[in-house]
Amino acid sequence: SAPYEMAPSNSAIMYAGSRDLLKSIDAATNWTIPSNGNVDGDNVIMNIAISPVDPNIVFLSTSPDPTGGPSGAKILKSIDGGQNFTIMTNGLPDRICKDLEFDPSDENVLYAVFSGFGSDHVFKSTDAGDNWFAIDNGLPDVPTNTILIDPLNQDDIYVGNDLGVYYSENGGGSWEVFS
Repeated sequence: SAPYEMAPSNSAIMYAGSRDLLKSIDAATNWTIPSNGNVDGDNVIMNIAISPVDPNIVFLSTSPDPTGGPSGAKILKSIDGGQNFTIMTNGLPDRICKDLEFDPSDENVLYAVFSGFGSDHVFKSTDAGDNWFAIDNGLPDVPTNTILIDPLNQDDIYVGNDLGVYYSENGGGSWEVFS
């Protein structure tokens, strides 16, 4: 299923993904493709994260084309509403990003979680995606599929992986089983 996201700061702005990124500025009545073609070649868009402050700042994760596309998974950033993208993978593993989330109160803080085995799975950026660092800190080495940051307390983070849900009350400094 294709990802759809509504801008937290403007509910009339929505993005949807396939190989192209589609954008609506009128609550999904009309859609445009802001870029000049596919965002990442034949790779498909897996996830979309929109800044909590500026709906023109958009992060995407892509996955190689299931028919054997030539390029690997990436995280991409646009600061102009999806017209242009920059690859933002400094410090990230060569894995498929399963979910991307902004800190609800700070557009410079993002989280990304990854599938696979043999590497870290939960990453954080505090500089708008320029650099990423692992915050697994004891989580099991299993694919991680989703992340949620509590909008009332940004140090409370939940991740869902192949074994269940884990919780951190200190921004990823340590984790405990939630379910």
